Amino acid sequence: MLPLQLLDHIQPTGQSDDDEEMLVKQFRGPSRSFSLFWKMLAMEGPTKPADQKIFSWDDSPHEDLRTRAAVIRAKALCPVTSKPVAFVCPYSGIPTHASQEAWRQDTSYHSRKKYEDLKQANFFEHQLRAKNFEVVFPAEQEKEFVVNLSNWDTYFYTRDYPPMDDFMTGVYSKLLSYPLTIGSIMHQFSAYTNKVITLEGAKSLAALRYTLYSQKKDASEFHLQEKIRVFVLGEGDIPGVAWKQLGYLFGNNIFEIHVIGNANSPPVRYDDQISIVRHSYQYFIDGALFPFDPYLDVFMINHPGFNFNEVFWKQIVKTLLESKCAAFVTGYDEKDVSREVDWISDNFGDEMDILMKPTKNLFNCTKPEINDTNPTETFNINSHIFGFRGKRYHAIQV
Repeated sequence: MLPLQLLDHIQPTGQSDDDEEMLVKQFRGPSRSFSLFWKMLAMEGPTKPADQKIFSWDDSPHEDLRTRAAVIRAKALCPVTSKPVAFVCPYSGIPTHASQEAWRQDTSYHSRKKYEDLKQANFFEHQLRAKNFEVVFPAEQEKEFVVNLSNWDTYFYTRDYPPMDDFMTGVYSKLLSYPLTIGSIMHQFSAYTNKVITLEGAKSLAALRYTLYSQKKDASEFHLQEKIRVFVLGEGDIPGVAWKQLGYLFGNNIFEIHVIGNANSPPVRYDDQISIVRHSYQYFIDGALFPFDPYLDVFMINHPGFNFNEVFWKQIVKTLLESKCAAFVTGYDEKDVSREVDWISDNFGDEMDILMKPTKNLFNCTKPEINDTNPTETFNINSHIFGFRGKRYHAIQV
């Protein structure tokens, strides 16, 4: 499977990691009643790749992109001749084919205008590294306004984000795809209906929503007794200010984000509501995070590639099934998710229930990514999703 490439170039101009709180406060300015007016005044035509200089990756001013061009030449094969890639597409600036003749002969590449997607991806990568933009987040939602989680557009509008073009939508969606993917499923006004949520899925979500929305006598009592633990396997280095947007969807609920990866690290407390803890996969497999509770815990597994490392993932999935907690798996595209479903069904079909049928993720990352081993194709992080859970057996009177 392709590694998740982290968004390392999103720091706003002139800002540092220590300025996250200032960015949240900075956008607190206009009132909601005035926001539509100032948004309309601020709106400009979206910046298109055609309006900007498109660099060939071989001649990019950024060394890491020149290195990626070399990686593509070393790993990718031409879709026409199956020879190593050497020719740079003049439309997109990305090495795509073995020769100019092969590029011309690739009718699928031209008829489907794949070069347009590659051009956009190239444009995004250079814009990110230019750092001539700001990333700001809205503060707490006013109680009289309801967040609409139908898609990115409705979320950005009802949460009162600043106006943005396609590029900025890509930046925000890459930061927020992980928090919003799981948040949009757990939310009481989720746009996922019973067309994709199964009966067992409804049961698992009902358990989580009972905790998220049940009435508490006292906020301090709630804080002491219950925390929602979100376990994220395969997440990139998403900052606390982005995970805070998950918190804003659920009022006073306390969240612990447990990132399962290659190493353990001390907890990072973003604020009273959000804390982030990192653990190694072995720490997770050894059971150090037990016990799990379906009312308090939920899992998100991102682009796992189950069949690429079966021994490893069988240990992980076995632990997930034993927890009886809801687990949601994302993939790069529909075929990728279908492979994940087939693998888990073949290996654990009798031990698990499907909670969510494979479907397009409403909060996938809109930033196009280039596959270094197949550069004529682009993909989107968290493009599709499905859910499963260990089978629950009901007591039978004898």
